[in-house]
Amino acid sequence: MIDLVEDRRTKRLYALKRILCHSEADERDAAREVQYMTTFHHPNLVPCEADITLPVKDHRTAISELLIVMPFYRVS
Repeated sequence: MIDLVEDRRTKRLYALKRILCHSEADERDAAREVQYMTTFHHPNLVPCEADITLPVKDHRTAISELLIVMPFYRVS
């Protein structure tokens, strides 16, 4: 799921990608995605501004959620 978020201080818009992880393998795959986003720098690749993995307490099957903050690009 991807949400549009705004920095309260700067008013800059970001895309927040949320990945729900149901297993340790899912967590590894999500972490690998962040690793790729931070390793490769190219104009056609969206960079990772920040990321965090949070435990999920109220979901029945998920164990964690990875949040990835990316720049928001307007479509002209």
